[in-house]
Amino acid sequence: MSKPVRISFEREAHKVPLDSILPLRPITKRITDSKRYERIAISVGAVGVIEPLVVAKAGRDGRHMLLDGHLRLHALREQNVESTLCIISDDDEAFTYNKRVNRLATVQEHYMISRAIDRGVPPAMIAKALGIDEKVVLHRRNLLDGIAPGAVELLKDRPINPHVFNILRKMKPLKQTETAELMVAMNNFTATYAKAILAASKQTDLAKPGNPPIFSGALNETSGSCF
Repeated sequence: MSKPVRISFEREAHKVPLDSILPLRPITKRITDSKRYERIAISVGAVGVIEPLVVAKAGRDGRHMLLDGHLRLHALREQNVESTLCIISDDDEAFTYNKRVNRLATVQEHYMISRAIDRGVPPAMIAKALGIDEKVVLHRRNLLDGIAPGAVELLKDRPINPHVFNILRKMKPLKQTETAELMVAMNNFTATYAKAILAASKQTDLAKPGNPPIFSGALNETSGSCF
């Protein structure tokens, strides 16, 4: 009998005062001058914290050790925010947490953008917060249009190239799901690999048969085969 899966985090996020969060490393001027920090600071100012900070359970002094989110915490403090949503972890070691954390996947980013727009956040503001063009924001909102539910389920937590979904739309739903299964099996989520699978597909698997796609060099870039 298999062992029960242990959840390493509390099920609900909690609002935690910033004064009670203890960072594990200093944020230097070199870091705050970086483009990465600038993008995070703009995002926090425009739409708030999208991905909650991760902290350990409070110690005897009532303080939480910060496991993930040092740049977000610094940006919040710079903007005089008093508290923020945090996920409470059962693990008290940042190394353990960082081995398990999943970063924002492409499909999850689509859901995040869709929710923000549905709640009235202007696409221009989201674009500014994420440091991307407004057209890209609108494209990401429609990312899953015409994509089979089975393919979405397989790719929902994968770091997949957004262009892959444009390629999947050229296939019928069943072929989309089969392609997603291949990508997961090969741990290859590049547009080049998706193009290779599309190029090798039967006409009956295409959304628009009779117009076979031609991708120069696609098969060569995936070692001559997509299987």
